[in-house]
Amino acid sequence: MSDKEELLGIEDVDLDDDLEDDSEVEFEFPLKNVVGGESRSSNQEDQNNVTIDEYLIKTGECGKYQIIMVFLMGFAMIPMSFPPLIFYYIGYDPPWSCTANVSHPNGTFCTTHNASQLFKHTENDRCSLNQGEWHYMNHGRSSVVTEFNLVCKDAWLDALTGSIVFVGWGIGILTLGYLSDQYGRKKILYPAMLLTLLALMAHAFVTSIWQLLVVRFIMGFVYSGPALNHYILSTEIVGPNRRALASTLSSCAWPIGAFLMTIKAYYLNNWRHLALFSSVPYMFGLITCICVPESFRWLHVKGRTAEAEKILQKASKCNNTNFINDLSLEKYQNSSQEKAKKVSYLVLFKSCKLFVMMISQAFIWFNSGMVYYALSWAFSDLGGNMYLNFVWSTLIELPGALISYFLLNFIGRKKTCIIIYLLTGLFCLVVTCIPESEKVARLVFGLLGKLMASAGFMSIYMWSSEIYPTCLRTQGMGINIVTSRAGAATSPFIKLLNRIHPAAPFGLMTTTCFISMLLAFVLPETFRKPTRETLDDIYQDNKTYTHKIHFASFTQEDGGGDEGMVRIDGNENDEDIEDTEHLLASPGDYAIA
Repeated sequence: MSDKEELLGIEDVDLDDDLEDDSEVEFEFPLKNVVGGESRSSNQEDQNNVTIDEYLIKTGECGKYQIIMVFLMGFAMIPMSFPPLIFYYIGYDPPWSCTANVSHPNGTFCTTHNASQLFKHTENDRCSLNQGEWHYMNHGRSSVVTEFNLVCKDAWLDALTGSIVFVGWGIGILTLGYLSDQYGRKKILYPAMLLTLLALMAHAFVTSIWQLLVVRFIMGFVYSGPALNHYILSTEIVGPNRRALASTLSSCAWPIGAFLMTIKAYYLNNWRHLALFSSVPYMFGLITCICVPESFRWLHVKGRTAEAEKILQKASKCNNTNFINDLSLEKYQNSSQEKAKKVSYLVLFKSCKLFVMMISQAFIWFNSGMVYYALSWAFSDLGGNMYLNFVWSTLIELPGALISYFLLNFIGRKKTCIIIYLLTGLFCLVVTCIPESEKVARLVFGLLGKLMASAGFMSIYMWSSEIYPTCLRTQGMGINIVTSRAGAATSPFIKLLNRIHPAAPFGLMTTTCFISMLLAFVLPETFRKPTRETLDDIYQDNKTYTHKIHFASFTQEDGGGDEGMVRIDGNENDEDIEDTEHLLASPGDYAIA
């Protein structure tokens, strides 16, 4: 790349060809390269501006080392779907039927219906009967509903069994997230995984629904540790250009784990045995985590640069790249710590722009959590085999991950989320219009809705992490994740709306998806934009502009360098640098006026 190209950060434009006086070339470049009094040298790297991402690129941003680490973390993440999604099976409310050979009072529901008929959405009719007049048609499968008889006035306890995990998860995110920032990702990850394993095992030994609720709250609380840190560790180790890919590959572990859970559920009819055996894969995850190093970014920010450098050197050796030993992380420790300084949550409420940005994201995250899990629970009510339905609903997330990855990297974050929430809402709307008798059609459009909901979850995670600047990212993402868990906590209760009307759950999801689509319009696009570091970056948003560059003839001056003049004509999006002249100050350096 020539000096002229490096000045403006342009790619795929050959400026070394013979250019006539006042010739023009049109291209895109980041505005920050030509304003703000910056200067760059093509002959000598400005070491004071080296970032941690540039170190990672030098060691190989997606080499053999990164592939091994992402694979190990992905393997450890496979059982991560068990704690929240196991509710689909242990909280299953099976169909019921009237008991045969029982004398029913005249005028009751069972006197007008055959004992061989199965009923699902007739809760009011069941509640009008005595306990001995009806029975579960569960075909030998037990659940907390059948064991503790969580129907009629106690049906809310079944929903609470699914909801309480997300309540604990939301509180745990705040607590264990803070401890992870203070003491390290791995120090929280390992004990949290062990406690999650023990909490799953404890399901098998509870004797009342209240004990189960306590166990599931604790499980949700400790589960937040591995749920958060697995993702961080698997994406931090790769370079900035491969982070979306690492995130997508890590996300694939979730549906794979859900598929394996379904296989166990098919052969284990007792819900206690299912919970007990679901804890076994966590043992392999614990072994895998031993091989994963601490986050080198966290070590760097905390001033433990020697340990961080060892990790980078190990990655460089594994990737067969030459680690730049004369560039010490310690040189940049102070600047990194300065950037890492956090600001108060109150900042989000002091600016109208920040407040709107926070509220919009919070609702979108709330909707994402609610719709994703509400759709997951709904497949037991859409007709057909509950196991096959759940398998399809989990495997559909694999193409969802690919859709998210390609859209994010080709049309941008904002357009991706707008399209995804629009389609999710439309598919849910179609389900509300299909009669219950058309089970296949309801299942197909339900699966399409789940496809888009899973893609939306992955997309908003990437987008939001780029919207908030570094100084607010932890606080902002913390709010987003907590609101997402709040949305997920409502999902079991949304399932109960089908007792009011079968179309009610999908009608509610349609509405919230359309609202999320509209709110996405007010959020800024971050695709191919520099990472936001400070609050000023929100108000002085770095944008990519298209400009025409006029080159004068380059002549020799003071015996060594080229001297020339470049005039940059900005388009309608730029009001600051139109017709600005930039003179070459010294050989290899460009002085920016």
